[in-house]
Amino acid sequence: MAKSVNIALHFNPQTGTWDGLSVDGRQMAVAPTAEVHANASPHAFPQPDEWRLISVERKENVTEVTRQAGDWWMRQRFTVDGLRILRDVTLRWDGDEPVKVAGVTLRTPVLRLSDSPEDFTLIPGDFPITRHRFGELKAGRVRQEAGWTRGEYGIVLVHSPSQKMSVVAGYIFRMDQARVGVEEAERGVALRHGFETLLRMRKGTEVAIGTQVIEVISGDERRLREALSHLSEALENGPPADLPEHLKGGSLYELHPWGRLESWWAGNRGNRFSRLTALLPDLHELGVTMLWLLPVSYPPPWVYTLPAFNRVAPENGTPQELKEFVQQAHRLDMKVAIDLVVYGVHPESEEVKNLPEEVWCVDESGNRVRVWGGTVLAADVSHPAWQERIREVVTRWAKEFGFDGARLDVMGWGQTANWRNPHRANASVAYGGLQLNRVVRDAFRAVSRDGFILPEAGKPLAFRHADMLFDYPWYMVMRDITLQPDLALWIREAQEWLEWERCCYPRRALNGLVRFLENHDTVPSAQYFGVGISQALMAICCLMQGVPLVYQEQEIGFSQELSEWLYLRRRERCLAEGEAEYRSVQCSHPQVFTFLRRADDGAAIVAVNLMGEARRCRLSWAKALSQRFPVCVDAFSGEPVRRTADSVEVEIPPYRPIVLLLKPRGWKVIPRRSRSMGAPVPATGRWQVLQDGTVRAFGTERWFVETPEGRLEDVFRDYRVRVKRGESPVDALPVLKRAWHPLEEGLLDGANTASIGVRWADGQELRLFVDVAKASEVRIVDERLDGRQVDLVVKPREAYSIGRENPVTARHEQVDVTPLFVHPRSRGSILSLARRHGGLPVLWRSRDGNELSLQECDLYTDWGLVEGGYASADGETNPRLKVESEGRVHFTGWLRHRAWNGVHSCPVASPGTRYRLGYGLESDGSLRITIGVTPLSEKGETRAFFALRLRLRGFRGWRRGAAGGRVGERTGVRLGERRGDSTDPLSVETETGVLRVQRTHGLQNTFLIDPGNGEAVLFLALLDGTPVNLRAGTEWTGEVCLRWER
Repeated sequence: MAKSVNIALHFNPQTGTWDGLSVDGRQMAVAPTAEVHANASPHAFPQPDEWRLISVERKENVTEVTRQAGDWWMRQRFTVDGLRILRDVTLRWDGDEPVKVAGVTLRTPVLRLSDSPEDFTLIPGDFPITRHRFGELKAGRVRQEAGWTRGEYGIVLVHSPSQKMSVVAGYIFRMDQARVGVEEAERGVALRHGFETLLRMRKGTEVAIGTQVIEVISGDERRLREALSHLSEALENGPPADLPEHLKGGSLYELHPWGRLESWWAGNRGNRFSRLTALLPDLHELGVTMLWLLPVSYPPPWVYTLPAFNRVAPENGTPQELKEFVQQAHRLDMKVAIDLVVYGVHPESEEVKNLPEEVWCVDESGNRVRVWGGTVLAADVSHPAWQERIREVVTRWAKEFGFDGARLDVMGWGQTANWRNPHRANASVAYGGLQLNRVVRDAFRAVSRDGFILPEAGKPLAFRHADMLFDYPWYMVMRDITLQPDLALWIREAQEWLEWERCCYPRRALNGLVRFLENHDTVPSAQYFGVGISQALMAICCLMQGVPLVYQEQEIGFSQELSEWLYLRRRERCLAEGEAEYRSVQCSHPQVFTFLRRADDGAAIVAVNLMGEARRCRLSWAKALSQRFPVCVDAFSGEPVRRTADSVEVEIPPYRPIVLLLKPRGWKVIPRRSRSMGAPVPATGRWQVLQDGTVRAFGTERWFVETPEGRLEDVFRDYRVRVKRGESPVDALPVLKRAWHPLEEGLLDGANTASIGVRWADGQELRLFVDVAKASEVRIVDERLDGRQVDLVVKPREAYSIGRENPVTARHEQVDVTPLFVHPRSRGSILSLARRHGGLPVLWRSRDGNELSLQECDLYTDWGLVEGGYASADGETNPRLKVESEGRVHFTGWLRHRAWNGVHSCPVASPGTRYRLGYGLESDGSLRITIGVTPLSEKGETRAFFALRLRLRGFRGWRRGAAGGRVGERTGVRLGERRGDSTDPLSVETETGVLRVQRTHGLQNTFLIDPGNGEAVLFLALLDGTPVNLRAGTEWTGEVCLRWER
């Protein structure tokens, strides 16, 4: 029989403050807090000692505490359910003048579970998972969940390993979203939720806040995660009980008749819905089960403009063509979702006249509110008239066109507060948004039981009335691989993060998490991660728990492998709907990403090689799993795999997965999926060398491009694309262009050798082995895209040889080049430079093994060089790379503004300005950095700021000549300035060593700033206000020498 546990709450007898929490007599709260605080104006919310207790009423498991302070009245209601506390707060304003409330915070008392400094707090939405130890508490410090694309789970916890006890705080959405955080105090921490309550309170107005949920959990960290999973089920975040069956094993494909977003800016090429209809057989063969069609009401590039709800823009095609597209998709057993804007319309739309004034949001002055740069008149999505209009719109798309569901832009939630609403101005955002999600879903399901919706959201709350959600936090975790030179460490951190993520969602929701590597709102994946790693990460997305998303043409270069992964997902129940465990498979090689999928009828061991070389390694798993499923087979070949005890030895190809199926005794082998072969071509006359050195091949089936960044291979295929006069088909197919023009697109940067070629249906291949240093042009040319006549172009002629397969390399005497990093090295000293972040340094390891972390550095300007303020090198995801023979490396690229949404391709700053970063590790261990800037337009005499900024953690002090100081003495001001060329060293002391600016040449200034947070920010300023004459096309450069030592 389970032991009964007694939770007791304690309140101050004078103020009514919640100041105690005990479990079986053991006190967990050590100090009170301002446990309820409203951000109120013009009348401030009372301080904790101003409140006076009116009553404490206890009835069974409910305790109500009523308090008053001046014109404020408060009632807290605590409902104790076992080890769980549900907390609701009601506030009332009794003053004569109105008061505005813009946020209410609910805090726990200060918690301390033991005297151990190893106790910690943890916010599971953050990456990497970080345990903030009590031994490092700093009174007054606040840690908040990052939110938005970085994770917004609304859960925070404190855990004591020694006492095997935890306190977890989450919330049930009633009217307001909440952001979670931790406040550190001298003796412990307070867990808090900041609710986004927004209203104007008049005399007698009451407002309800909550529900905050607090749970005490006994057990170690593993038991904590199990209990957290159960808590997540109780937070009422969905998903609905009637999820459609077609989601199991499903995959999603995003598309538009104009193609990918990168090609929209070229204008109208004449591609319409009929193009997409012609592509459907290929998508069906790929394994796609659901299609997401971008908005149809307005042409690119501003597709989310909504002039009318029911409009089909003629630049996209006719209504009849759209209907035929949906009908043909249904014939191939694919569902189709339309992308809908349901939070407003264009201000000039006729819809504005036809709807009541009350549906439009107004600001505090009573003026209608426009959002998204003035292009959308914001609606109050909680208003019944608006919801009814959206129901009509959805019904029409479902009935007349046959759409099965919708992707809802910006979650389908309201975009701004509505001050018409006397009860809650913010009800027009999340509260109304969730209602509207349900309206849209119900409307689709009234037409078809397979109806579904996909809000553009990445948090558990948005699952309440949704079938799928975008897993933006996982996408951001994958992006972080581009900043972590230690791949094995990233794998461990990512696996741990995934384990916590699956505890923060209801279990049924996990199969609806849309896992993606790119979409129209992000940087193209091959450009951001490199060819091979993007393919490997996509394999993980396909085989992990969730729904994989493929963006239009993303499959180019590995469509056969992708098709196999998607086919396997549908075939095997453990992959279609089984649970995932991300730390249950061990691998002898640390750079292999492993996880387990399991269902009642079997399990899958998944191992993905994230390196460019094949890895021979041993995979092992729990003995109980082998006992239940003793048969082990290769999922792709169907061949038995020899198992020793609970492990196997395997060889994993570069950037590819292996999947081992564990099955019960008696299981029969499933035959491999058959593939159609092209018509054979006579062995003679297959290719010829033209007079200019071009190699022309005839009747080919496949093409390939092999680089140190990875391998691209695919069939020749008609992408049904139209082009303008003077264009070739690849101009409208950016992914194919990057593959077929590898030299000019930067795919061969840093490479010694590469190869391009074609293959015939009988397996014979033609390969051109390229000496990259000699090549001025490398291309595959096929104007019909059908393989009948293909030109392999490498110029000059001496830059290639025709022959058999040879390894492609990126090896240099003093520099290692990988898809994500470039590593100059010299006598044991290694520098790591991030290729997908402009070539910025991220880590410097000295010859004695000491490491200097340079995360969050940047090369930037914030005035004088470009329009619009801040522009930097960090946004350049594909800078050009040059490696010199003596070990120096150079990155060049465009200065770019920040992405509007944090994940999109960063726009080039105007006027166009190029930068250069050069690095060289000297024989004495010092680092020489060259900084250059080149305007593309005449600027003349210019005053500007342009600097390389290095953020140094664990700051202790600084010195330059006779001047110096310690951390915290002077914050927010320039320290150790030295203008012009200097040999006077600037020394910065950190916890792990000393960084010295030894000498500079051509820089206008070097200085340091102490922000007051325990870090130092070093500025190496090429430009700092001194006028210079910047000429178009002429580089302005400077150089600095740094030394890092203990």
